[in-house]
Amino acid sequence: MPIPHYKISYAQNFEDLVLAGLLKGVANGFYIDVGANHPELDSVTKIFYDKGWSGINVEPNDALHRQLQAARPRDLNIHAGLSSQPGVLTLRVYEGLDGLSTMSHETQSAHAANRPNAAYKDIEIKVTCLADLIAEHRSSGDIHMLKVDVEGLELEVLLGND
Repeated sequence: MPIPHYKISYAQNFEDLVLAGLLKGVANGFYIDVGANHPELDSVTKIFYDKGWSGINVEPNDALHRQLQAARPRDLNIHAGLSSQPGVLTLRVYEGLDGLSTMSHETQSAHAANRPNAAYKDIEIKVTCLADLIAEHRSSGDIHMLKVDVEGLELEVLLGND
């Protein structure tokens, strides 16, 4: 079955189209999307979900997690965060600016300087590490794509793998 040529991008910088070209030979692939955000807006994995792929979406923002649950029934949608080790971190959720939500203190400080009037709320979020997530939910089988976009905590997420 030929893979369709995609012309619609859901991601911010067309990275979904680039990845779709690189992974065009993979049928029924599997992804892990850390910091999945919205199921369609600024989504790197929507194009793959539409191709029949499935995966794990990790999203600490409750409202976005509920949207993922509704829109991605084939996926495992986990309401949590990831870091280098399990525990609890504070997620800062910016009202109307979901893509800025972060658990990174440095990124929070940068947002405060750049958007001093941005409304936000701080929420305590359970976090786990990438190695534990994979061991629990994908202990076997290929992972064709790992996307990590967590607004400043990317290194911590990757350090949580083995």
